[in-house]
Amino acid sequence: MMDEKHLFEQARKEGIDPFVLSDGLDEETSVSTFNGTVENQTIGKSQSVCAVGIREGRHGVFETDAIDEKTPQILLSGVKESSLFGREDDPRNYFDGKASYREPQTWMDDFQEAGLEEIRKTALLLEDEARRKDGRIEKVSVSVSKIVSRSGMRNSLGLNVTSGSRFYVGYVDVVARDKDDVRSGGCSFTSFHSLEDLVHNARKEIPNAVAQAVDFFHSGPVETGAYPVILSPDAVVPLLSNYLDTLNAKRVEKHLSLFEGKVGEKIASGCFSLRHTPFACSTSAMKYDSEGVPAQEFDVIKDGRLETYFYALETARHAGKKSNGCAAGNGNGMPAHLDVLPGKKTVEALREEVQDGLEIIEFHGTNAGIDSTTLDFQLPCSGYLLHGGKRVKAVSMILASGNLRKVFEDLSEAGTDLKETGGILTPSLLVPHALFIAGK
Repeated sequence: MMDEKHLFEQARKEGIDPFVLSDGLDEETSVSTFNGTVENQTIGKSQSVCAVGIREGRHGVFETDAIDEKTPQILLSGVKESSLFGREDDPRNYFDGKASYREPQTWMDDFQEAGLEEIRKTALLLEDEARRKDGRIEKVSVSVSKIVSRSGMRNSLGLNVTSGSRFYVGYVDVVARDKDDVRSGGCSFTSFHSLEDLVHNARKEIPNAVAQAVDFFHSGPVETGAYPVILSPDAVVPLLSNYLDTLNAKRVEKHLSLFEGKVGEKIASGCFSLRHTPFACSTSAMKYDSEGVPAQEFDVIKDGRLETYFYALETARHAGKKSNGCAAGNGNGMPAHLDVLPGKKTVEALREEVQDGLEIIEFHGTNAGIDSTTLDFQLPCSGYLLHGGKRVKAVSMILASGNLRKVFEDLSEAGTDLKETGGILTPSLLVPHALFIAGK
């Protein structure tokens, strides 16, 4: 609805240069159910446009979801006003688009469209299947959605790039009761192909959601002490996410990272390798970063050795390097999607190796329980006590403490049980020494 050529010309006349437009359009068809009843059905669209630019050396930004004939002038006025209080900015922090782009696996040719009725039937089917897993389940809620998303970015330097994704996503939450003990569990699942494929993926995850509830009835803590620990994929992800924050090149530049000056050096166990994989079939995949720079695939940590940081244009320039397509706003660098390389042993084999220890399946309070500077942590967690290489009982109300740097240095094995959570595909990891468990 906007004459963008005229808008870019007007931005330059009003002293905004470079000038960037980013837009997004999301279409969603979703159904939510609770205990056999459809609670909510939605068919809707949402759109937004964001303008960014430099005026008199300062950064300005304005975003709106109201797009009509008045929007161009509102965007220009908003950027100008914002720049009065904005941070200092440099035109070299803006990308000219002179590069080739690779498409992520988010818009598959075999994607099968489904309407509201099919989505509703799928949600009710999954709810029924979850409830049948255990007679102690009292409540089940399910959400299934089809999402089609399109985005684009253009700027006055010549950048013009678009991207899109279409997929199904679902969530199942269960609540179970055993006498006076009430427990809950949940899981999520996606498909970039069809509702049938979504159901297939859901059936692999629902038993885990039910186990989160029914396995932990009347569970309690273990004896306080140091334990060898297997971290399940769901437990690895929050630890790894905080660990990777220290590889933001902006934090390194500000001397806030333990890994400053460590590129080329060993910072983790030799069994640990991590690769940036932004073109994966994942809702976290991306074609370009927040500055329009093409996303790139590269090793972050290889055989325990740090290969690089996550750069934006600004921090890359300061370091005498090129951006690796990880800009996340305000000069920060963050990954899109990551693969932890698997090992050769199944999780059952890892349990056999541990013999007597713990398998942690979930950490709580990771937003507050990890020191972002020292990487020391104290986190409530839950999991299973291992004896003779087997799970013998669920444990809860325990506190794990240690240091993330030491945890990743101490790793001895990676499993084969890959699972994606929060944009990280990882197997279970064996930590033989670096965790202390406070229990009873």
